[in-house]
Amino acid sequence: MGIPLAQLSTLLNLAGQSHADSMAVNNLLNHNEVVGAPGFTGVTPSDRASYYGYDVYSSPGETINNDASPENCLAFWTDTIYHRQPIINYSTTIVGFGSNPQGKCAMNYGTRGVADVPGQLITTWPANNQQNVPITYTVDAPDPRLADPSTLGYVISLKVDQPQAVTQGTDNIPFTATLTDATGKNINVFTLTRENDPNSSLHDIDHFVMIPKQVLAPNMTYTPASTLTCSGGWYHGNR
Repeated sequence: MGIPLAQLSTLLNLAGQSHADSMAVNNLLNHNEVVGAPGFTGVTPSDRASYYGYDVYSSPGETINNDASPENCLAFWTDTIYHRQPIINYSTTIVGFGSNPQGKCAMNYGTRGVADVPGQLITTWPANNQQNVPITYTVDAPDPRLADPSTLGYVISLKVDQPQAVTQGTDNIPFTATLTDATGKNINVFTLTRENDPNSSLHDIDHFVMIPKQVLAPNMTYTPASTLTCSGGWYHGNR
């Protein structure tokens, strides 16, 4: 994928497990807990992490899901537009996870200090030459609802991280994208950025998304290509 491995945190594991258990006992799917409710350890993800001693690093984020399988939870988050973002984020350096047989799971993630990249970093999902990629669209919650989800293909992400000291340029090339299959056929796509996303507050500013306007074919190789401006330097590439 192009980013370093995150480290597993015992403290965030405890926070994630306690929240998964709290959601199960209260039959809820919610990021916030209610004071005095069974299993309460903190109202917000940050409160729960602090409860278990996670007070050295930045406030953690959180993703949740209704599933007993850790593998299924991670697959769902990775397959969706917004829940994928912390997973492909260079700044996510520490994670914790909890799940239970009652069908609740929670992942907490955080940044250890300021995670600055040494140079421009291009992260893609699916990764280059990745196999066994899903062919259909997975509905997020919330979802941009660009079309009937059953008619769409798997979400493709491009994330561009720049060093904090990068010099701002003046060029302005909008994000455009194409997708072709192994026969050279062009697949029409939606493009989604923070600027045109109806859920803009959830969309990372450096996350560029293409969504095929059709379900993809199994056992087919696809090649995305994109052109965009990011922090003054424009990037054009094929993957």
